[in-house]
Amino acid sequence: MKAANLRLIADKRIHSREDCGYATGRQWMSLKDGEEYCFYIMRYKTFGGNYGESWTETEEEVYTNMAKYNLGNRDSYYHAVLDYALSADK
Repeated sequence: MKAANLRLIADKRIHSREDCGYATGRQWMSLKDGEEYCFYIMRYKTFGGNYGESWTETEEEVYTNMAKYNLGNRDSYYHAVLDYALSADK
């Protein structure tokens, strides 16, 4: 994911499962006990030079390719990414 400039994002601005929605890639999950967020993958894009950058929600093609590599179960995949990230300091 890192090489493709993709990041799993926990969006704290979305406060409910309904607001998270059911678009492809969006998943309402628990980060830690009592903390639930809307997760989805975003792509980082630079515009060149030292200035200018943007984060955009990934296109449908990313999720289609994930399914081709048996990573279509977002819940399991996102949990694996989170477990890895949260255990990095241990």
